[in-house]
Amino acid sequence: MTTNINLIKNDFEHFVNNYCIKREYSGDAARINLTNIQKEIFKSFQNKNVLNVCSRMSGKTHLISLFSIWKSMFSNENITIISQNPKQLFQNIKEIIEFFPENFPKFYINKFEIKFQNSSIKILNSYDKLYGINSDILIFDEIKDSIENQLNQTFAKNIFILTSISESNKNSIQNLINRNFQINKYPWNLIETKDENWENYMIQNVGIKYFKQQFECEII
Repeated sequence: MTTNINLIKNDFEHFVNNYCIKREYSGDAARINLTNIQKEIFKSFQNKNVLNVCSRMSGKTHLISLFSIWKSMFSNENITIISQNPKQLFQNIKEIIEFFPENFPKFYINKFEIKFQNSSIKILNSYDKLYGINSDILIFDEIKDSIENQLNQTFAKNIFILTSISESNKNSIQNLINRNFQINKYPWNLIETKDENWENYMIQNVGIKYFKQQFECEII
């Protein structure tokens, strides 16, 4: 397949569908396809300072991996990702880029940082201090109550927050809304594989309040 770098740079879905591969649990390689909810979340990245409240199981972490690679590799954007599980996120990114064609931009890996010629992806723990961090894009994968302090410690041209709602972060989410972040909600019923039978099963197992927070994106 001929590699059209200009098309890849301008078409995220084309990039994912044609060049992104992951390892299955069996060890086999499989091509990645964006789900409908991931496509909807991606549309929000056209805006600035976005708070995306996402259902559990929405695939948001995998979307963050794909978007960060695409944006940093082909648009020379420096990206910092704040994650509660930086090792897993780094492994996701590392596995994807290792399948890329030889004519893709070169990279090298240094601990939790992937460096390209003119840009990089840096992955930090959600407990890390952010003093001195200066990025084109700052992405939070899940947030804690400390996020407001973290935002005051760093500078970024654009901030994307993707998180579910829990008892420990609902006050921070409300404060971000008051801070003029654009809020979008992506509840469970946007996930193609979930239906009312699954909803009833989950409510029976986790309770109605937990379900409404974690899967219906309600601040209660």
